[in-house]
Amino acid sequence: MLDGPADRRQCGIAVICPPMPPVTGERVCGRIVHKTLRHCGIESMQLGKSLTDASVNRNSSFDCWFFPGASFGGFLRDLLWLKAWNGSANRKLWLHFHNASVKYWVRMGRFVLKSRRFQFVYITKRQYDLSTKAGISSAYLPNSLGFEVEGERVAIATKRIIWMSLVSRAKGFGTASRVAAILKESGWRFDVYGAIGNDVRIEDHPHATFHGFLNTADKSEVFAGGGILLLPSRYRNETLPLVLIEALAAGIPVVASSIGGIPEIVGSDEDAAGVVLSPHASAKCYAEALVQCLTGYYRFSANAFRQYREHFAHEKFQSRLLEIVR
Repeated sequence: MLDGPADRRQCGIAVICPPMPPVTGERVCGRIVHKTLRHCGIESMQLGKSLTDASVNRNSSFDCWFFPGASFGGFLRDLLWLKAWNGSANRKLWLHFHNASVKYWVRMGRFVLKSRRFQFVYITKRQYDLSTKAGISSAYLPNSLGFEVEGERVAIATKRIIWMSLVSRAKGFGTASRVAAILKESGWRFDVYGAIGNDVRIEDHPHATFHGFLNTADKSEVFAGGGILLLPSRYRNETLPLVLIEALAAGIPVVASSIGGIPEIVGSDEDAAGVVLSPHASAKCYAEALVQCLTGYYRFSANAFRQYREHFAHEKFQSRLLEIVR
């Protein structure tokens, strides 16, 4: 929570997202923050950085919840944008990080903005702990689905590999395809959901069945068929992939790389919702991890839903968000 003048009443929060495709993590989380604030009785409006409303710009009662870009160029753009948007109003400002841009803000941004009314919001516990130790005003707000999941979820044990992400080399699709080739003779199938990246050709992956892009509303139907979600990502800006939380909520076990905050989602030891490996692990290692998950499927499935309920349920997101803004 940020300190401010005692006579200044918060009248609303402008949730400002980058001009990205609507399915990116920042945009999805921006919509969830906006809807949650309004559900809790806090006036909120959602804007794009290129669509700043002049009336909001003049209204100093609106504070700012901001999603920074990932690159150094994005950092400079965002910094200038915030300076111009904030002006002399000295609004409260929350920077909600979904990527590696935090390093630029830690080094330079907080000194340039020079505001006590300034807080970093992190989606991983590791980033939050490091920032707090560095003496930076920080808050922890892991991702949420934006709605409550009713009842217990235990998935069906099937020899099925689920890919549900951008189909790209950075996300580890090449490794996933080699895993599918290894397991195909054992009766496993490989279902791929997601947009195709520029560095992947469908014809190079005969072991995969491509289903195209999937809307959020259709994911529950896919998960109802059981299986194991695979994400051997090497993406350098990976933090807390929402698709893994969606899998946990459906009781789907996960095999994924240890990059970013993924280990925080999957958990560890007897409570793990799956298996976490090095981003550089071989396809053979990932294949063995999938077989391990299938062998103990119902334990991993129960752990998956428990992880979701204890750490990522929307009621927890709502209470954390209110604690930050009030």
